[in-house]
Amino acid sequence: MIPRQLASSNPECTKTTAKLSQPDLVKIPRGIDYLSKTIGDDGDAVGKCFKCYLAIRENDRNPLLEEALVHMSLLIVFVQNYKKTKRLLREFAYVLTFTKPGVDAYRVAIGAEAEVGSMFAPKSELIYTKGAELFTEAIPGTMIQMYAFLTGSNHSSTAIFSLIVSVVTAAFTSNGLSFDQDLDKEKRKHSPDFYGYVPEEKDAKAKTFLAMFIMASCQLGGKAFACALGAVEGPSIVAAYIGLDILFFIFYKLVRRDFWYWLPIYGGPGIAASAFVRYVVKVIADFTGLIHTRHPYEMGGIYWEFNLIATPVACFYFGYRYLLYVGSDDAPADLPLKLPVNTVYGLIGGLLGLQAFKFVCFLKTINSKYRGTSLSTERGCVNHHDEDEHKLEIFADNRHLWNAIKDDVVKFTNKKIPEWNEEQPEW
Repeated sequence: MIPRQLASSNPECTKTTAKLSQPDLVKIPRGIDYLSKTIGDDGDAVGKCFKCYLAIRENDRNPLLEEALVHMSLLIVFVQNYKKTKRLLREFAYVLTFTKPGVDAYRVAIGAEAEVGSMFAPKSELIYTKGAELFTEAIPGTMIQMYAFLTGSNHSSTAIFSLIVSVVTAAFTSNGLSFDQDLDKEKRKHSPDFYGYVPEEKDAKAKTFLAMFIMASCQLGGKAFACALGAVEGPSIVAAYIGLDILFFIFYKLVRRDFWYWLPIYGGPGIAASAFVRYVVKVIADFTGLIHTRHPYEMGGIYWEFNLIATPVACFYFGYRYLLYVGSDDAPADLPLKLPVNTVYGLIGGLLGLQAFKFVCFLKTINSKYRGTSLSTERGCVNHHDEDEHKLEIFADNRHLWNAIKDDVVKFTNKKIPEWNEEQPEW
């Protein structure tokens, strides 16, 4: 929404700012990468439908991860389309038939623009859907598999292979989110100080992708393994750790006056939405090291770096507690698998050591001007754009983010209104 002060202080503002308050309409270039995602997501839909069919046939009453993904996808669709009832019902149908990821990928592939009344552009919706899949299905699914391996009787090569596949696929999804975001030409033009770390040269681009993929795989494997070790002693210990970690992050955001998420949702729903998004982003970054979350709108550079350092500490702590527990009288006598010290510390140290090595390789291969973005203290309320078109995109953000500079925004816009009406810029 445009501040009321603008309309009252400048009569010319009403018609001009009516267009400026619309969400940014981002045109996405067509490409084989997005078309391949469409095909892949449609295949995933078939797989999900088949899994649900088997669950019903076998009377499986505990498909909790799939249910969580569906519920979160419905929530995303509601936020995106609540102003248009027919469109909302249509999108609900896509979610319930598991075709939503394929539909989103197709829209991105053909360069579809945001429809009137939408909260965000199609590519952003695709990203949120993928994030929901990581948060509700891929990450907890990997942890559950790790825990089942440690406490169950099946330690076959097939079970190990299944674990590796879960880690690799989740890491690939996480890696794709950051990689595709950075290669987006509109984003590079809009925010050149943040987007553009992936080099244009093919070899350097491939090395960057590989480094990011290995980093995500190692962090997910190490963190999930460590949390599974902690859960052997008691799931409540892991839940308490994750809960306190998230509360500390939200406290950090509150202290820096950077709690509100950019979505223009206000009041009680706005507080709930901001807290929930911060929670989701924190969990995904904790387990996959999602590089995009160093963006000021998400975790911010300096906290992302802190998270990267804190993860190994937590992993070794859980490994230490596990070894104490299995060596004590409190451990069940029939615990099928008791890992030795060398195995526990070797796996955690090996995975996180490889991650640290690939992080150094990542910093070496990316464009040098972006190496410091992981140490940035910039908040989401800061707008450093030079072009008027991008400066005014602040009106599509939550006004709590720029309330501190409201007077400057009013003065700038009132000063520019006559100039814009005379020049009639394309935007």
